[in-house]
This record gives sequence, C-alpha cells and structure tokens, in this order.
Amino acid sequence: MRKSDKQVDIDLDDELMTIKDAAFFFKIDIQAMYKRVQRQKVKYHKVGSRLYFFKKELIAGVKVK
Repeated sequence: MRKSDKQVDIDLDDELMTIKDAAFFFKIDIQAMYKRVQRQKVKYHKVGSRLYFFKKELIAGVKVK
C-alpha cells in the first residue's frame, strides 16, 4: 500500500480545522501550534504540505493529558 493510499476513518460531523483555527482554539499563536505538531503533542493530518486537525481529536488529546 502506498503512503497516499492510507485510509482514515472520518466523522462527517466533526469540524475540520486549519493550523490557524487550531491555534485559535487553544488560544496560542500559530508558531506554538507548529511546535506542538513538531513535538507530536497533537494529532494532525497532512494533505500535501497543509496540516489539518479534527476538533474532536484535539479535545480528546487534551482530556488524555
């Protein structure tokens, strides 16, 4: 299976967020959000060079910690 053929289960009711949206959600600046991604502190999905986040996954990540 090629990397591009990877399937992801998607909840159609979940809100898809950009890095800017996710940073606003956490009330941090965009660079701090990129650091969280780099340190693998948040779950993200990459499409090409763009990063996307599902709101439910961000909330679940906060609840776990």
